[in-house]
Amino acid sequence: MAIATCIEMGFLGLSFSASIRAATTNTCLWLTISLMPCFTMFGGCMLGRGLGQQLESQQAIFIGVISFALVALLFLVTQELLSEAREVAGENAFINGMFFVGVLAGMVLDKALQ
Repeated sequence: MAIATCIEMGFLGLSFSASIRAATTNTCLWLTISLMPCFTMFGGCMLGRGLGQQLESQQAIFIGVISFALVALLFLVTQELLSEAREVAGENAFINGMFFVGVLAGMVLDKALQ
């Protein structure tokens, strides 16, 4: 999950940077705006790491926080993918169905490779 998120964030960052570059000719402004999400994510990671270390001794709360974060991430990713698929293909049931087949295949492969 972490590797997939890193790859997604990398491409999202490239897209964001290209959009900012097209909107301004000022290199300093482009660099400042492009680096803000990187520093914000790094700060959030450090905050989450510290919070996670504090909650490790309280297993029930730790599991609750991790499960909430995982479900929130999965919801955001699937929601974004579904809305983008609808933009491209409209209300094509086959394409929408293939999305869920892909999610199911990922889960089955995960269980099979353990």
